[in-house]
Amino acid sequence: MLFLSRLLLFGLLLFLFTACDDDLSPAAAAVINDNATASTEELLLELEIQQGERYIVLDSVKNIEVFINGQPWATFDYALPNQSRFDDLQEENNFLTTDIAFSHKLVLNYLTTAEDFQTAGQFADFIRNFLQPGEYFCSILSLSIFNQEDEAQEIILFEDFLLEVGNQEKSIYVGKIQIQL
Repeated sequence: MLFLSRLLLFGLLLFLFTACDDDLSPAAAAVINDNATASTEELLLELEIQQGERYIVLDSVKNIEVFINGQPWATFDYALPNQSRFDDLQEENNFLTTDIAFSHKLVLNYLTTAEDFQTAGQFADFIRNFLQPGEYFCSILSLSIFNQEDEAQEIILFEDFLLEVGNQEKSIYVGKIQIQL
């Protein structure tokens, strides 16, 4: 009887070890395997908006459309930190402005919460959109800014950047966009 129970235990352990497959797809490896090459999940962008000689100070930037290699990647809304550190803020054409050279630093984070997925296909699309090492063509097509009266102004950009993603880069600097209103 002892021999039979040992044989059964050996068979069960053998089944468990052989059932595990280490040959994961790159998308699954990025999620499941801690030793996999990290994929880029956030883009860093500078946004400088001028009105005449003064720089516009915003509370938020919305509807930032990002395309990677000509395909939609994501649309972001970004709330900016409190801008009260400026001593010389003035209102001009319903925007707060300063004469200090200033650019907004945006972190466009691709990560999301599990509640955002309604289907397995949505989750699969999410995984595929992580940027693995390589070169990508990134386009920022448009964004919306809001004045002091909360009126939206859409800005069409068509700004293009070449992204070079290396190993273990969670964030990558896209570039600086300068806008003159």
